[in-house]
Amino acid sequence: MTPVNTSKDWCKWRQSKLLDGGRQEEKTAKQYTSQILTIIKAIDPKHLTVTSTPGVKALQDKWLSPQRRPGTCKAYLGSLSKFLRFLMVENPSNILKSQEDAQKVKEQVLEWMSSYNAPLAQRRWEKQLEDLKKLVTPKTSKGLTSRIWHETQSPLLTSLWGYQGKTSSPHKPNIA
Repeated sequence: MTPVNTSKDWCKWRQSKLLDGGRQEEKTAKQYTSQILTIIKAIDPKHLTVTSTPGVKALQDKWLSPQRRPGTCKAYLGSLSKFLRFLMVENPSNILKSQEDAQKVKEQVLEWMSSYNAPLAQRRWEKQLEDLKKLVTPKTSKGLTSRIWHETQSPLLTSLWGYQGKTSSPHKPNIA
C-alpha cells in the first residue's frame, strides 16, 4: 500500500466520529498526516511506502537526530504514536504482521516522547525569561506613552489646526 492511500485512510480515520479516530478537524488531521509522511520519507526516501511497522532502529537512525528541535520531535512522535494506533486498530492492507511488534514500537515512541519533557521545559523557561525582559515597566512606559501620543495625536492636531486655519485667522489656531 502506498503512503498516499494509507495516509488518506488515516486522515479520514482521524476525522471520524468514532472514539478511536479522534474526531479532529480536517486541518489537524492533515497536519498529523503530513508529519507521518515526513517520517516515512526520512526512513525510506526511495520507496515511500508503508509496508510494515517502522522499526525502532530505523526510526532512531534515520529520523531522530540532534538537529531536530525537541518540540518538533515530540510532536512528530505523538503523530507516529497515533498512527501506530491506527495501524493496530484498522490494519489497512494487512500492513501489520504482528500486533506485538507494533506495540513494542509504540512503547518506544512513548519513551522517546517522555525523554523530551526536560528539554521542552527548559525551552519554555527560556522563552518566559525572554518575554519577561520585553515587558513594559513603569520606567519604559513613560517614554512609550509619550511616543505613542506624539505619533497619533500630533498629526491629528496638525490637521485640525490646518482645517481651523482655513476657517479662522491664519496666525492663531482657534481652539476652544
